Amino acid sequence: MSDESFLRGKAREVIQSGKLPDAIPDQVWGGRGTGVECAICAESIGHGEMELEIEFARDCPGQNSYFVHLHCYSILETERQKLSAPRNHVDAMAARDRDASPA
Repeated sequence: MSDESFLRGKAREVIQSGKLPDAIPDQVWGGRGTGVECAICAESIGHGEMELEIEFARDCPGQNSYFVHLHCYSILETERQKLSAPRNHVDAMAARDRDASPA
């Protein structure tokens, strides 16, 4: 598996490109690797590695289930939180300003 900085970049890339949703998965399953390609780093998930299947409920057609290394998933979640933090901060500030405005 690749180094940390490369994986962080790949995680941001799959989120920002829309390849993986910018959301917490609805379901996560784990088991022994089956040799499928990781949706984040694009490397094979070997039989001696932990493989996660992450599933997202989507309102539109398309893929909603992805296979990832355990380590790649951890990095994906960290990067997803970093990317959503500024947006959440802006939303919180807007709500605060809206609530403080005279009616």
